[in-house]
Amino acid sequence: MLQLSFSLQEKLFNMPPSEFLQKEVSEQVASLKAGESVAAGREKCLTYASLLKETAALYENRGHDDFATGARQLALHVTLSVALENPSDVVADKLVGDLLAKLDPLQLHPPVRELLEQFNQS
Repeated sequence: MLQLSFSLQEKLFNMPPSEFLQKEVSEQVASLKAGESVAAGREKCLTYASLLKETAALYENRGHDDFATGARQLALHVTLSVALENPSDVVADKLVGDLLAKLDPLQLHPPVRELLEQFNQS
C-alpha cells in the first residue's frame, strides 16, 4: 500500500518521489499549482495532503510512528498553505481538524506552528 501511495504522489507531481520530496514545502505547493487554474491547483494540493494523511495511517499501522508524524505534519503544512489562501474552504478546514486530532500541537515544527496560528486567527 505504501508503494501505491508513492505512485499516486508521483502522478500528482509528474516526477519521482526522490525529486519532489527534496523540495521545500512551498516549492512542492508551487509545483502542484504550476500551470493549473486556482481551483485545480487547490484540489491537487488537498489531494496530496489527503494522500499524506493516508500514508501516515499506513506508517502508524506498521509501527513507524515517527514516519506517521512526519507525513501528518507535511500534510498539515500543505493544507494550511491552501486554507490560508481561502479561509472559507470547508474541505481544507476539515482536513486541518482531522490532522490536528492526530498531532500534538506542541510538537509541530515552527513553520507549521506559525501557519496554524495564522489559520486560527483567520
